[in-house]
Amino acid sequence: MRDKSLRAQLLRWVLVPLLVLAILDTGPAYFSARGTATEEQDRMLLGSARVIAERLYEQEGQAFLDFPPAAFELLRTEARDLVYYEVVTSRGVVLGGHSDLPRPPHALAPEQSIAFDATYVGEPVRVVAFSQPQLETPGNASVLVEVAQTLHSQRALTLHLWAQSISYQWLMIALGGAMISIGVRREVRPLKRLGERLRQRPVAALEPLGAEDVEDVPAELQPVIQSLNDYVRRLHDLLAAQGRFIANASHQLRTPMTVLSTQLDYALHGADARGRVEALQAMRATLQHGIRVVSQMLSFSRAEAHVDPPAQSGAADLTDVARQVVEEAVVAALKRNVDLGCELDGPALVSGSPQLLHELVANLVDNALRYGREGGVVTVAVRSNDDRVRLSVEDDGPGICAEQRELVFERFYRLPGEIGEGSGLGLSIVREIALASEATVALADAPSGQGLLVSVDFPAARAVAVQAQPAAPLQ
Repeated sequence: MRDKSLRAQLLRWVLVPLLVLAILDTGPAYFSARGTATEEQDRMLLGSARVIAERLYEQEGQAFLDFPPAAFELLRTEARDLVYYEVVTSRGVVLGGHSDLPRPPHALAPEQSIAFDATYVGEPVRVVAFSQPQLETPGNASVLVEVAQTLHSQRALTLHLWAQSISYQWLMIALGGAMISIGVRREVRPLKRLGERLRQRPVAALEPLGAEDVEDVPAELQPVIQSLNDYVRRLHDLLAAQGRFIANASHQLRTPMTVLSTQLDYALHGADARGRVEALQAMRATLQHGIRVVSQMLSFSRAEAHVDPPAQSGAADLTDVARQVVEEAVVAALKRNVDLGCELDGPALVSGSPQLLHELVANLVDNALRYGREGGVVTVAVRSNDDRVRLSVEDDGPGICAEQRELVFERFYRLPGEIGEGSGLGLSIVREIALASEATVALADAPSGQGLLVSVDFPAARAVAVQAQPAAPLQ
C-alpha cells in the first residue's frame, strides 16, 4: 500500500497550487516588469530633454541652441543604445539634431511632454517630446525638444526585473514549503507519542484513551480519538459478551452432556431391547434440549452484542414479522391444541434488525405455547399510532406473579417449580433485542384475569427515512 504521508499531502495541496499560480503569474510579471522599465526609460529621456531645453537662448530675436554634451550622459548604458534628438521651433525651424525624427502624434501645450514608440532608421525607438515655452521671442510660442533611444537597455532592464520577481516568488514558495514541513513535523509529534503509548499497552487492555493521553493531540483529530474510544468500548463489550457466552455454554451444556453420557451407558449395557429403545428416546430428548439451549444462547449472544444504533440497523414491518412467526408456529400450536391467532392493524415500521425482531417475536410466541395452558388460546397483536408501535402476546396459562416478573428477565432464571425444557433465556433475549431497538418490555396479567400479557413498545420509524426489510429467522 502506498505510504500516505501527512506532510507530503499537505505540501502537495499547498505548494502545487502555489506553483501553478507562480507559473500563471509569469505573464503578468513580465508585463509589469516591462512597464517599470519603460517608465524608467521615459523618465531618463524626459530628463535629457529638459537639460537640452535649458540650453536654449535668444540673440537678436532669434532662438539658438547651445547643445550640452552632458545631456546624453543620463542615457549612457552598457547596452550601448543609440540616442537621437531634435530641437525645432513652432515655425518648423530646426535648431539642432536629426530633422527627420518622428514627431508627436499631436501638438503639445507649453511645459507638456509625451512619450511614444516609433521606428527610426529601421529600428524601434522610444521617443519623449517636451514643449519648452519661449515667451520672449516674438512668434516663437514654444520649442519642441525630442529625445529618442533604442530599446536594448529597456529590454535588458525588463528581463532583469522579471527574473528578479520570479526568483522572489520561487524563494517564497520554497521557504513556505520548508516552514510547512517543519510545522507538520512538530504537530505530528503528539501523534507519535500517542502511538508509543498504545504500543506499550498490555494486549488485554481495552480501556478508552484518557484525557492525559490525548491532551496534546490537535483539536482536528479529536473526532478520530472519540471514534477510536467508541470502537474500543464496543470491542470490549463484544469480547465480554463472547466470554460470557463461553462461560454460559460450558455451564449449561455440562448437565445435558452428563445426562447424555449416563443414558448412553445405560443403552450400551441395557438388558433388553425395550430398555435400549427407552434410553435412545431419552437421549434424543436430551439432545434436542441441548440443541435448543445452544440455539438460544447464540441468539442471546447476538442480541447482547448488537450495538449498532437503530438508525443504522434499518427497519422492518413488525406486522409482517409477527405474521411470519405465527405461520411458523402453527405446527407447534396444533401439537398442544392451542388456538393461535393474530390481530394486525396494518403496516407498522420499527427501527431495528429484521432478523433480531423475528427472534424477539418467536421467543414470545414460543414461551406462550410452551408455558401456556394446553388447549388454550394465544393471541399475537400489533397495533400502532402516530409515534408508537406495540407488540403484545397474550396467553391464558398460569401467568407470572408480580414478584417474579423482573427476575424472569435474568439469564437462565426459571420460576420455582417450573416443569419443561426451557433454558431460562427466552425473556432475556427479548429484553436485549428490545434494548437494541430502543423498545421497552412489560409483563402484566391478561385482561381476562387469567394468563400473561407481554407488551413490547417500539418508537415508530418514519417510512420516508427508512425502508422496511423482510424478516428472516436466525440460522
